[in-house]
Amino acid sequence: MKAFYGIKHVVFLVAFLLLSVIFANAAPIILKAEHDEPAGSITDRILNDVAKKVPESTNGRVTMQVFPGCQLSGGKIKTMIQNTGLGSTHLAFTSGATFTAWDINVGVANLPFLADSFDQYEKIRNIPAMKELLGRWEKTGIKGIDYWNRCLRQLVNTKHPIRTPDDMKGMRFRVMETPLMVSIFEAMGAHPIGMPFGEIFSALQLGTIDGAERPTEFLLTESWWDLAKYVSMCDYVGDPLIVQANLKFWNSLDKKDQEALTKLIKEGGDQKFKMEKAMQEKAVETMKQKGMTVTFMTAEQKNVFRSKTQKVWAEYEQKFEKGLIDKVVKGLK
Repeated sequence: MKAFYGIKHVVFLVAFLLLSVIFANAAPIILKAEHDEPAGSITDRILNDVAKKVPESTNGRVTMQVFPGCQLSGGKIKTMIQNTGLGSTHLAFTSGATFTAWDINVGVANLPFLADSFDQYEKIRNIPAMKELLGRWEKTGIKGIDYWNRCLRQLVNTKHPIRTPDDMKGMRFRVMETPLMVSIFEAMGAHPIGMPFGEIFSALQLGTIDGAERPTEFLLTESWWDLAKYVSMCDYVGDPLIVQANLKFWNSLDKKDQEALTKLIKEGGDQKFKMEKAMQEKAVETMKQKGMTVTFMTAEQKNVFRSKTQKVWAEYEQKFEKGLIDKVVKGLK
């Protein structure tokens, strides 16, 4: 009998050790991260650096694959957000302006002339009212994690320098397909045309549009000197990337892995700000060297545009939750 129990004990021990080996060598969880920027962009480079750190930070339990340009979502930002809620994309970095279709309140970060500089705009990430919004989307299957700020956005066109709203009268500008962006350009005197990013270049060549608005980095990476002559550096609006995860996938991760990923994402956002800021001077010099006419708006000129777009602020103050604009403006000071 003792021998039987001894054998039973040995069998149990061997089985336990085998299971331990199996679990220790289990295939790592693959995290699919998707973003809406081109391959090689600052966001893409940072995410690929993050992906290299994920296995070590999670003790091999998680690996991360990076898909640029809405690659898993047919090139469409809205589809990427939908896929994140459904779970086919695990981690997404999407335009805040587009995310207003899910929560209009994040559009507060897209109000025209909200910040005077990129340094000031970076404060968006840590304003309590903005951080609170990140926790509100779980009913849609999405967990908000962070905001990654891109360079403020500029005006580029084929006609002439822009210094005043009168210079924009009647000009056809491609804008993101969101009501807020359309309202901003109407207030500035232009004729906004909502269209997907992929149609911009052919629309310029065909004369369907006269210009567009782009973050400073993209003026460089998209070689705008081949498409248009004039750039107005006006910092008219920001559009942070909303960092979001599929809630079910996120909750399936070990708590330690959630903490490790959150830390890497926060560090990535810090690095993005530094890289975007350092890139701005290079972008301007390159555009000048390529023959573009670069116009810097003065504070007084920006104030004229700011006055013109106050109607947009008034319109969206009625749409955002009460007091949100005041909280964000106060947080930016």
